Amino acid sequence: QMDTEGNFKRNDAGFLNAVEKGGRFEPEASRYHLYVSLACPWSAGTLAALKYKGLDEDVIGYSVVHPTWGRTRPDDPNDEHCGWHFRSPGDDPVPNSLGHGSNECDDALIPDTINGAKTIRDLYEMA
Repeated sequence: QMDTEGNFKRNDAGFLNAVEKGGRFEPEASRYHLYVSLACPWSAGTLAALKYKGLDEDVIGYSVVHPTWGRTRPDDPNDEHCGWHFRSPGDDPVPNSLGHGSNECDDALIPDTINGAKTIRDLYEMA
């Protein structure tokens, strides 16, 4: 994402549609689902806005990933991509890939019950 002079230039987002009456994506209860990581300030901010606006009760559902990144295709030795994984409360702790301990799977985690995704990568590939 650099211009010809080496300056950072953000590419246009691939998802530019608005949720609006008369638009491609009309507002409707239970139609949308938010995927968040509490380790990401932007993501956590969207969840805070959802709760602040009262949209988290039967309007917009959400799932929360585990905050530790891991390989998204661990069975493929040629695929080194890492990202967030969905886990359930009470699952085994997730080790840090650098060997600095592990993180519990606590009650903040909410698996993806809408698409059955195991990772955020899975969601991008479904889109």
